[in-house]
Amino acid sequence: MRNGNSQAKYLQHETLGRMFSHLEKHRIKIGKARMDSASYQKEVIEMAKKHSEKFYIRTMRCDYMFDLMGQLND
Repeated sequence: MRNGNSQAKYLQHETLGRMFSHLEKHRIKIGKARMDSASYQKEVIEMAKKHSEKFYIRTMRCDYMFDLMGQLND
């Protein structure tokens, strides 16, 4: 866990890694994983791909992301 002075993404990769390992140890399969924008990190995305069938990570709202999403409909 983190104290109130740490950023939300602090040790996110390590914490999720422990969670995924614990679930696998108990033979619990993950169909869908949902995470907030603090998990929008390369290492976390790679881990989510490996340990879940589908995953959703909310991204920060910014003009760049809106432009990218607009291109998906083209």
